[in-house]
This record gives sequence, structure tokens and C-alpha cells, in this order.
Amino acid sequence: RLDLHPHNQEAYKRIDQDFKGAESSEDTLKRRVSVVHATGTGKSYIIMKVMQRFSAKKILCLAPSNYIINQFETLLKHEIPELQYMTYATLMNRVDEEGFGEGYGLIILDEYHRTGASEWGSGVKKLLAKHQGYVFGTTATDVRYLDGSRDMSSELGFNVVSKLPLYDAIARKILRSPVYVKALYTCEKELGKREETINKRDFDEEKKAEYKKEIQSLKKIWKENYSPKVIFEKHLSKVKKCLVF
Repeated sequence: RLDLHPHNQEAYKRIDQDFKGAESSEDTLKRRVSVVHATGTGKSYIIMKVMQRFSAKKILCLAPSNYIINQFETLLKHEIPELQYMTYATLMNRVDEEGFGEGYGLIILDEYHRTGASEWGSGVKKLLAKHQGYVFGTTATDVRYLDGSRDMSSELGFNVVSKLPLYDAIARKILRSPVYVKALYTCEKELGKREETINKRDFDEEKKAEYKKEIQSLKKIWKENYSPKVIFEKHLSKVKKCLVF
């Protein structure tokens, strides 16, 4: 049995209602349901819950990388007999094979905003064009802002039944508020430039020595207190996830 957190229980309830409503419809687009939830809120567990719902059917789970697929395989193991995993890149190379795509009762598109890429998108569109069953999709953002703000939910015909943006997830304490940390990683280089400038200026030797001593002191303070190495050691030992820019 898979127990979901309350926010995902709410989303799954809407998913289930939509799929039940589509059972009596001949319109295949009504069988396409998705959720747009922030990273870290447990979309993978919703996917597994949907897989369990359709466990009697043949299922194809598509994802952008083998890393994500390995996570599903580890968590589900051999729970669903006819479950096939595939990356979007592999699909692109196999979709034109004779008979490929036949018999699937459910197709899952994980991180489906990635299907906006021309090659991957072509493979997915070909697959969905001959698919009569159900489709479930998940993504953290369905809009490709750097690609003309394309709405991938609309392009793929998804009915988005639940949205949980990052700011909402933090406000509801589903996700912890992130800590923003800065490090002066170019400080040593910049101080080196200042030292070169001092050497080129027409200062007397006593003045040059005084300025250089100040620079060496600043370098020491930076290295011992504010360098990236110190910042990483201070903060990374206590966190499991971080972004480094």
C-alpha cells in the first residue's frame, strides 16, 4: 500500500475522478490528465499511485533520464507485471517500429515539459497519435519560458487537475524555505589585480609595502572565513539538496 501526503492525496483524488469520468467517453483527449507540482513535492509517488490503479493494464513510463527510471524501479520493484520504462531519447528511435505502442492501457509522461524539444517531442506526438488509452503526465512547470513560453499541457492535450507552484509549496510548509548563501569566489583574483596595480603605480617602497600588507591581510581573512571552501564546509554538511550557481 502506498500512502500519500495530504497534498498528493488531494491531487490523486482529482486524477481518479477525471479518469473515471473518461471511462464512458470516446474522446481520447479526456483520458489525458496531468499535475503541475513543484520539484520535491512527491510527484513520483503520485505516478506510482496511478501505476497501481492501472496495474492490470500494460503500462509505458517515459522519462527524460535513466536516473529517474532507476528511482521508479527501486521503489516499485516487481509490483506491476506489465510495466515498461523508456527514456524519451529511446522512444524517438523506436516509435516508428512496426507495432510499437500497441496494447498500452496507460502511458506516463514524466517531466513532460521536456517533450518540447523537437526530436523528443516528435516521438511523443507520434506515439500519442496512435494511442487510445489513458495518459498521465507530471512536471514542475508546463511552460517553456525560454522557448516562446510554449504551454506543453495545452500542446499535449492535458487536463491539468492540480497545480502546486513552488511559492505555494513553501507557504504551506510542504517544502522548507531555502537558505540563500553567497560566497566571494573571485576575491583572491581581484585582490591580486589590486596588487599588480600597486606595483605599477609610482608609490615609494614604504607605501607599497603598506598597501601590500593590507591586501595580504584581506586575502587571509577571505581564505579563512569567506572562501567557497569554507562556505561549502559550513553549509553542505547539513543539507541533502542544494543548487550551486
